[in-house]
Amino acid sequence: MFSSVLLAVPVMALLTIVQTVILPRFSLFEVTPSLPFLFALAWSLLSNVEEGVVWAFIGGLFMDIFTIAPVGGLSLTYMGAVFATSFISDLLPANRFAIPVLMAVVATVIQQLLYLLYLRLFGVVVNVSLITLLQTVVVQAILIIPIYWSMYFIRRMIRPRPVQI
Repeated sequence: MFSSVLLAVPVMALLTIVQTVILPRFSLFEVTPSLPFLFALAWSLLSNVEEGVVWAFIGGLFMDIFTIAPVGGLSLTYMGAVFATSFISDLLPANRFAIPVLMAVVATVIQQLLYLLYLRLFGVVVNVSLITLLQTVVVQAILIIPIYWSMYFIRRMIRPRPVQI
């Protein structure tokens, strides 16, 4: 797990920079996807819940640096969504194509609702519509597939399967 955390810090820092500098110029369906959240979700689906939550915390912490909202909101909501979807995915049969998409939909809805609740708790008024939530869910569900598979190959390089003779 320690090597995973060492990998998470530079990866999440780079993803946060891409998220805040490049992606707002290339929005899909008028929505900017959350790359650190998707990478944390993909890592939690490929490994265990502890590593996924650590990745979500680190990604949320980096993303919190670039927001004007109260600090800690994205970290908490990323961790909550990754934690919940890790347990849901454990109950479902293993599938490398349908499960990441389904978990991206569930995790995005959980994260968005938790973040809205967090912002309301601190008195930040946010104007959000159901259309925006649906657009975000669709974009995240589409992008989880290449992210999941790239993380799959990265994980295979970090932790190769043991060879049996």
